[in-house]
Amino acid sequence: MKQLLTIDEACKLLTLSKPTIYRMTCLKKIPHIKLGQRVMFDEDELEEWLEQYKVAI
Repeated sequence: MKQLLTIDEACKLLTLSKPTIYRMTCLKKIPHIKLGQRVMFDEDELEEWLEQYKVAI
């Protein structure tokens, strides 16, 4: 089973604030799963999403 992260865990992983992550989910700029009122994040998908923003040296 995939590891789902809470908003707090995603904040730590991405080093972003809750308002920033919530804003990104509303704008569909970050992969997330909506379970009723809860927003959850697939850890593997977040890591893949982060890789897209890596700058080559």
